[in-house]
Amino acid sequence: MTKQEQLYIALLVIKVGGRFSNTYGLCKFIDLKFDIYDCTNIIKELISNDYVTYNEIKGGKAFYISRKGEDALKENRLEIIEMLKHDFPKEIFLSEML
Repeated sequence: MTKQEQLYIALLVIKVGGRFSNTYGLCKFIDLKFDIYDCTNIIKELISNDYVTYNEIKGGKAFYISRKGEDALKENRLEIIEMLKHDFPKEIFLSEML
């Protein structure tokens, strides 16, 4: 999986919301379901690409997808769906977030 695909996965997980839109929930989910272990750098990339905004919360961050993040998901919708279908069929429900 490319670094860009990892960012798209992280954006979809954040879009699910709730406990998955904070640092701990995001990192735990992408680690368990997608074997993405480099969560710290994923978060840095999301922020540096302006894909997310965030609020500091008790030692972590609560994330919100920015307009740029939404646009990135829309522009790459078909690619993301194909990746989920082929590589992560159990997580295809994330395509409903697109």
